[in-house]
Amino acid sequence: MIDSFKHWLEAFNWNQVFVFLVAFTASLFVARILIFVVNRTITSHLPAGKQAFVRKLGFYFLVVLALLGSLNFAGFNITWLMGAAGIFSVAIGFASQTSASNFISGLFLLGERPFQEGDTILIEDIQGQVLSIDMLSVKIRTFENLFVRIPNETMIKSKLTNYTKFGIRRLEIPVGLAYRTDLHLAEQVLLGVARDFAPAMRHPEPEFRALSFGDSAIQCSLLVWVNPENFPRMRTELIMRIQTALAAAGIEIPFPQRVVSINREEEPTA
Repeated sequence: MIDSFKHWLEAFNWNQVFVFLVAFTASLFVARILIFVVNRTITSHLPAGKQAFVRKLGFYFLVVLALLGSLNFAGFNITWLMGAAGIFSVAIGFASQTSASNFISGLFLLGERPFQEGDTILIEDIQGQVLSIDMLSVKIRTFENLFVRIPNETMIKSKLTNYTKFGIRRLEIPVGLAYRTDLHLAEQVLLGVARDFAPAMRHPEPEFRALSFGDSAIQCSLLVWVNPENFPRMRTELIMRIQTALAAAGIEIPFPQRVVSINREEEPTA
């Protein structure tokens, strides 16, 4: 056994190994330089989460390329390695179709950019803030402070709403007014509330709308454009101010009423 091991050592081409190690080390150095250049010129324009995604993907690709290139440069026959890699890839593909689908979906998310880290989104019945966009999934923190992991494939296939994509959001407050209300006065009062509401933007301007005649009230709404941050709190604050202002102006917000009429049949006369 010792003689066989000595024979293997004597037959082993150590020059090829040395050339491979030098070539592979140099290739890794070049790969790191390329990743640094790409990060400075291209990925710097992407959100932080997508920068990490692109860096990892690019680095792994360059490492595999450096390994194969160094083996070929050193004179090793890599034909068998390529064949084995192909068979291995097919086996892995069948075993991890879901992971592959999520990975490809992650690439589509990276290209389409429907949201970024920090955005508030609604996907199916899950609403919250995006924590990270990774190779296989998106991590979200809900407003109940729950951690939710959603596969990238689900993000691509499902309807998605991004509440913070455009930087401003319209806050709509429905208001029911009594039928005897002077709508011109109500408009002045509600627009005054909007103008005095600090988070409300001046452009686009606040807007009052009379929508329809309801069962017990004239249905109206006040439209105000605000910054999406702290949206639920701003809605609460604005509703409280509207209620106070309408009460001060003597404008009634009616509650639903029903009038029930009872028809009594007359007793037959003898």
